[in-house]
Amino acid sequence: MLPLARLSSNDETLPFRTRYREEMNCQILKDSIHSRAGWTQSFLVERHGVAVGFGSIAVAGPWKEKPTVIEFYVLPEHRLFHYNRPYGDIYMEVSEGFRGRGLGRYLVQELKRKCRELGAVPCARCNPANIPSRRTLLSAGFLPFAHILNGSIRQDTDLSSTLACA
Repeated sequence: MLPLARLSSNDETLPFRTRYREEMNCQILKDSIHSRAGWTQSFLVERHGVAVGFGSIAVAGPWKEKPTVIEFYVLPEHRLFHYNRPYGDIYMEVSEGFRGRGLGRYLVQELKRKCRELGAVPCARCNPANIPSRRTLLSAGFLPFAHILNGSIRQDTDLSSTLACA
């Protein structure tokens, strides 16, 4: 089951925000925005119905016309890695109504940072025809380095195999 983000109150996310601040071990910019009524939308990240993290979107003040993700945190034990360590396979998807606002770029940058903090090498992949995804990954500093070729092996009449690429 994929993680799910559900709208919640700032009070519900406070324990995760506290853990986030402790783990970051630095000053968190815009921290006071959560105490301003109507300035943020907070979300709990749940997996199998259990809260495992949070995210906050600034929706008022200078962000009124362009809501922006300002915080995102997942408990360490719920951070997933690609099966091929030391690579941390980064994946994200932004719902259609929220695309074009830089949310994907922000998430990819944060996931790259966390990968490195955990001693992993960030990597990502996308369909080459998915131009917005390609642009997001390129703007986050990823470089294309491989392509997957699909093909089939056919049997010639002389029983030798040849590769026919699609």
